[in-house]
Amino acid sequence: MTRSISSNTLLVPLLLVAISGCGSDETKQVREDRGCKAPYADFGETKIYFEVHGSGYPILMLHGGFSNLEIWEYQIPVLSEEYQVIAMDSRGHGRSTDTEGPITYELLASDAVELLDCLGIERAHVVGWSDGGVTGLHMGITSPERLDKLVTIGATVQGSGSLYDLFDVMFRNRLLFDFMMDLLFRSDYERLNPDPEQWPVFRDKIFELWGGECYFSPKVGEECMAPLEDIDNEVLVMAGKLEMIRKEHTEALHQHIPNSELLFIPLGTHMVMQERPEEVNEAILDFFQ
Repeated sequence: MTRSISSNTLLVPLLLVAISGCGSDETKQVREDRGCKAPYADFGETKIYFEVHGSGYPILMLHGGFSNLEIWEYQIPVLSEEYQVIAMDSRGHGRSTDTEGPITYELLASDAVELLDCLGIERAHVVGWSDGGVTGLHMGITSPERLDKLVTIGATVQGSGSLYDLFDVMFRNRLLFDFMMDLLFRSDYERLNPDPEQWPVFRDKIFELWGGECYFSPKVGEECMAPLEDIDNEVLVMAGKLEMIRKEHTEALHQHIPNSELLFIPLGTHMVMQERPEEVNEAILDFFQ
């Protein structure tokens, strides 16, 4: 099914589901006992920065590689009018710390579920952009009972052949990659991260993360996207029409996820949620209703 944006979206009132006791002192104490004393969730050696906005049924917001929750500046105020929005900085990103060892999508999905556990949330909608979308898809495979509906924005699930040639060259050539990532993201990393001197290590980890031939673990003989066929959750696959990800790759995501819808936003690039926030917000709210 291909979704089109309706002009009468939001005319039907949404019945919000309040989280029982979410504001009580007792519940706050339970969260703190679990290590969820805002703005950090303590996962042992890793501390995950998070923010909670609004009230109602929960939406977990997952950003992309090298970015942080500030990327949702046009979504959080709108979505939090009707939902409880939980925005997190993924491990090593933004204000969150990291540990030794590689960053993997399985680990990022595990962190997302652990944050829900820490907050006492059994089930939530998820909105994921880029790597955040891949993380959400992993949740649909490994923890479907914790995921309600999922919106992926500008997601790719394999490191080779999914990008148009110009971008593919940039993400495959190590010298060019380091130069571009330093130029685009280093200052923000050093501004926010508790361990700013770890930038080169962090940059190398993301290069390795994106360099994988497949971002899932298909069985022997299966093609890369085969695991997506096991996702039972409703998924909206969204992308800008001017995405750096090949259109056919985004369409293939939709085709492999049984209960999915596909939406291309006109004039949007990989940063569509910032370039076309009204259309993106409308589509998200429409889908969750």
